[in-house]
Amino acid sequence: MGKAIIWPSVWLLITAVSIWFGQEGVKKVFYDNTARLGLITNLVSSAVFLPMIFVLLKPKILISSYIMETDKDSRFPNQAVFSFKIINSSIFFKAFDVNLNLWSVTEEVASGKNDIVIQDVPLVRSDLFYIESVIKGCSLVDKNSPCACIFTTTTDIRPLVAQRNQYLQLQVIVRHGLSGLSGVFTKKYYKPSKYIMKGEFKHGLSLSPDI
Repeated sequence: MGKAIIWPSVWLLITAVSIWFGQEGVKKVFYDNTARLGLITNLVSSAVFLPMIFVLLKPKILISSYIMETDKDSRFPNQAVFSFKIINSSIFFKAFDVNLNLWSVTEEVASGKNDIVIQDVPLVRSDLFYIESVIKGCSLVDKNSPCACIFTTTTDIRPLVAQRNQYLQLQVIVRHGLSGLSGVFTKKYYKPSKYIMKGEFKHGLSLSPDI
């Protein structure tokens, strides 16, 4: 990662010097001690600062380890609905361009090779323009916490993960509100009896079931 950051910085600085000072400026960078020191300082700053941007200004999404099952969703009377909860855990920045994918994955062994069969599981809604940051009012008690979102499917997922070689995979793709960096977050759900629970999620910043 260091080389990937430093070398583009070198060429960027050389190009900038060439544009502003011409060929004499380029020679000055390579032959003048003061100019060379400035170049090294800029390179070190880039090598330190850019990784900090990638670490600090990248999306932060939490996905609940539970899937809640309920038949009390007013949108779908007398029908089982399965819910997944995610939280934008960034304190100050929104998460934009939120997209979710849910798959049933089956691992099969054929002729000594592992094959993966993926089946799309439709969500009632799979995208949002943005999710608010924690500082915008998320709490443990507020039912309408803007940093937490629940996505649902009306597909009965139990038969899709009935075998040992099957699991569900939830993928969340978002973009950081300040840096524009994208992030991909995944959660795999094995053994339905452990993660599918009757009821609803707790409100706000909690990812636990309200039982």
